Amino acid sequence: MKPVPHGQIERIAERSRIAERSGRLVRGLMRDAAFLGVRVGLGPGDTTIVDCGLEAPGSWEAGRRITELAHGGLAHAGLTLVNLAGVSLPQITVDSWLPALSAARLQVSFPLDEIDPAIRVSGPICARSCGFEIDRPWRARNGRCPWGIAVVETDAPLSLEACEALSQRAALSPERLTLVVVPSASLAGVVQISGRLNESVVFTWEHSLERSPESIVQIVGSCPIPPVGGVVLPDDMIHYAGRATVVVEEAPPEVESLARLLTFASSDSHGKLFAEILAEAGGVFEAIPDLVHLNKVAEITLVDRKTGQVTTAGRCNEALLGEALLKRIERSGGRSE
Repeated sequence: MKPVPHGQIERIAERSRIAERSGRLVRGLMRDAAFLGVRVGLGPGDTTIVDCGLEAPGSWEAGRRITELAHGGLAHAGLTLVNLAGVSLPQITVDSWLPALSAARLQVSFPLDEIDPAIRVSGPICARSCGFEIDRPWRARNGRCPWGIAVVETDAPLSLEACEALSQRAALSPERLTLVVVPSASLAGVVQISGRLNESVVFTWEHSLERSPESIVQIVGSCPIPPVGGVVLPDDMIHYAGRATVVVEEAPPEVESLARLLTFASSDSHGKLFAEILAEAGGVFEAIPDLVHLNKVAEITLVDRKTGQVTTAGRCNEALLGEALLKRIERSGGRSE
């Protein structure tokens, strides 16, 4: 018998974990739909649609589960409370234990340019582009294929053309797709976007600093979750209040400068809220100048796995966020003391 190379064994194991965990997460969303403010139905082309905020109210808990789903199930997310400039807000903490795969390849969203660039897609549906051999039939419970599971950020119902485009990208028939639809301005939406903190770290590490994501062993990140529809967006929470501890395989000699460049304080857009940055780009996310250098957190801690060396950089800017939050409270008729 010819032995299977170790690397191939690892890929098979990763594929199996993604399939099993993602399937379980989607089944949980559908099973608990009534408790999570989620609605399940058939969309165009008999695609299964899990509505987490369009017509359904959604919930923070749905957003927490969607955060894990975007990772292909290779992460744990939890919700707590945090006091930000005197305002109590929910906070999401995400532990990514295979970030080079889950955060850098599955959670990083892509725009559905051929239909509408405002539609962004992430999750297990991205596995094919990661080099997984998934052409063979996969027996999934309830007939659903894990490689057809996607987290879809959109503010409008999906059209037949959008479902067909996703079907083509996944190389699956539309009825084998399970699309978890979540608008950005919804309870689930603000949670899952804030939950992309670790994605921001590994994206900057790879695309801005041009370092291999494989050198990142683990990330634990925490980010406050803003109110829906406010001036402060989840991106602002990541930029000015997001904290991450990152374990690297071996810290390079220039680790201090790298740590600084991972923080939003090093960005030319520091001091601006994301709504202002987006408005300057004509409302088009991809048109933001130097976009590759924008996805940064407020505070970073880098830990060398081999030596235990700890390097820190950045700081949270509660004053900027607090001022915007308090103005929102006052405009809505609330009071702060």
